[in-house]
Order: sequence, then C-alpha cells, then structure tokens
Amino acid sequence: MWKSEDNRLWDVRIQPQNPIAQFDPRDPLYIGNEYGHRDPQITSVDGYGAVRFGYGLGTEPFCDVALDVGPNASVVVGFGNNITRDSRFPAPLSFEQRCAEATRAASMVLITLRSRSSG
Repeated sequence: MWKSEDNRLWDVRIQPQNPIAQFDPRDPLYIGNEYGHRDPQITSVDGYGAVRFGYGLGTEPFCDVALDVGPNASVVVGFGNNITRDSRFPAPLSFEQRCAEATRAASMVLITLRSRSSG
C-alpha cells in the first residue's frame, strides 16, 4: 500500500491462485458477498478482462479493479482518498473518480507486467 501526503491510498495485490471468476458476480466461484464487495461491474483495462467494485467499510469505499492476468491468477489494484473524512485533507473524490484513479493505476501495473514478461 502507498499513501501520499494528501491521504490518497493505492494498493496492489498479486493473487497467483485467485482466478478472476472469484470477482465475477455471474460466476459460481464468486466470493464478493462474503468479502463485502459492492456493486461489481464487468469491465476491461487495456484489453484485459476486469471487474470493478467498491471495497471497504463506511460511506467512502475504495474502488478496486481486479484484472484477469492468467488462467488462475488476478491482480487487484485499489484506490481511495480520505476515506475517514479527516478535515485536514481534501474531501473524498466521488466513487467514479476513485475508479478512474484505480483504472489508471491498473493500466500502469499491466504495462509493467507486460514489459517484464517480454524482456
């Protein structure tokens, strides 16, 4: 997890044994209900299958983007800002803005993974 001075938080979780199906609400392997995933939506990032969902307690959840990176592997990239509504920091971004940040970070993760696998 990385945190900026203005209380923006990013996290990346590499999950070599967790297929994307665990994040897909249409799949029997879906685990989102047990883990508190909110409003999962099927999407894509740079041509890779993905699921976007809210994650966390309270009114300002992280936006997580789970990427399908292999037959039984996923990478989850999350972003949140000022989720505790601390008055010393800027107000939380909207959920859509948090998801745009998470998607941008997910794209950077994919660029890194592709460059490492080709070189």
